Amino acid sequence: MAVQLEICANSFHSALLAETAGADRIELCDNLAEGGTTPSIGLVMHCLEQLSIPVFPIIRPRAGGFVYDAAEIKIMRHEIRAFRKAGVKGLVLGALTKSLEVDINCCKDLLQESEGLEVTFHRAIDLCTNPEHALNILQELGFKRVLTSGGKATALEGIQLLKKFSSMQNLQLEIVAGSGINSQNVGRLLTDVPALAGIHTTAKKSKHNTNSMFPDSNFDTDPNEVKSLKDLLRHHISS
Repeated sequence: MAVQLEICANSFHSALLAETAGADRIELCDNLAEGGTTPSIGLVMHCLEQLSIPVFPIIRPRAGGFVYDAAEIKIMRHEIRAFRKAGVKGLVLGALTKSLEVDINCCKDLLQESEGLEVTFHRAIDLCTNPEHALNILQELGFKRVLTSGGKATALEGIQLLKKFSSMQNLQLEIVAGSGINSQNVGRLLTDVPALAGIHTTAKKSKHNTNSMFPDSNFDTDPNEVKSLKDLLRHHISS
């Protein structure tokens, strides 16, 4: 099975660059420097109108942790309804309890709103006290895939847990590795964890825009990096 290349983009321009360079899917978000928050409905609609590859918005109402109160859950449900109406094919979301376990009730509510869509549980999994148990719960709930760095800051550091995830019996969830992956190290990841369903990365480069008040937040998808990653994924499959 082909390993999908998912690019995390925070603007239409970055998403377009990623598609042109060969990305298979876009995770669309705002505030990428904060780990990604829900993008605007206008951005989502424009990407859906202009791009041909799947666009999966993240549903995350704020930066910080993944424990949500009733008001935040209601906001997320509103956002899911809006994105479904706009025509998205999938979403990225997740919620935890204060004890760092999957928030089953919250996830059920959000999945109910997302019925018929492909839903990815994001890297909140990497904070779970028992990630293997969490994976089984996510599968039972009906998630399609999970994005994870193997419980570590980067996927390369989390290789051992990623290998364990990929070898779990009866696990139907697609495992997508993310965090710190680039064309220089993806080969090692693919060799050590051959059952991965996807690679997730920003593949970003800085934009030197002196007109911005916040220069550290100025970056775009690097099409050359996307092309390199895609070529490496193709080579991995063919070999």
